[in-house]
Amino acid sequence: MITKSWMINEWQKTKEQLSENNRLRWACWCVILIFWLWINLLLSDSRGELKESLAKQYSEWNDQQSLVGESQWPERLSQARKAIDVQGKRFGMASSESLARADIQTFAAAEAKQHHLGNVSIEVSSAAKVQADSGLIPLQLRLSGQGAANRVLAMINGLEQHTPSYRVDSMNVQLLNEDLVGYNIIATVWYFPWKVEQ
Repeated sequence: MITKSWMINEWQKTKEQLSENNRLRWACWCVILIFWLWINLLLSDSRGELKESLAKQYSEWNDQQSLVGESQWPERLSQARKAIDVQGKRFGMASSESLARADIQTFAAAEAKQHHLGNVSIEVSSAAKVQADSGLIPLQLRLSGQGAANRVLAMINGLEQHTPSYRVDSMNVQLLNEDLVGYNIIATVWYFPWKVEQ
């Protein structure tokens, strides 16, 4: 067991060595200085982390305060819902692929008839795989026939303005005579995944 007298003796010896040996004195001061610098660095890092945390919390609080008095949220929500509804109408809905293909053929035939186009041929491709990024199913319409150039353009406009809307991928037009052109159109229309009604 360490006694009080032994500790006093050791302290006396250390004091004597420090007073007699300048190098030892300088070494002790260096150790103390290094220890003090190390503690200061630790505190500095801790202070930096606290500052970052405080700045982040202040930024979040500031954002929340700016939203508290905001009165336009119901209006913005209404606008966002309208935009989603408009986008949703661009895509078709059907309970099966065969019904979707029938809708496309019926619409294409009606457009061709409305614009008085002759020798109409309509094909609708089988559905490709569902697109991974959007979940939509593309169907392709191939439409060919003959008619006046302005009527063909009017029919293309009708395809693009229809709900669901058709994207014309390619169009080949050939002049047959002064009043007549032959056309071959490929257009794509997207459908939501088949919704089976129960």
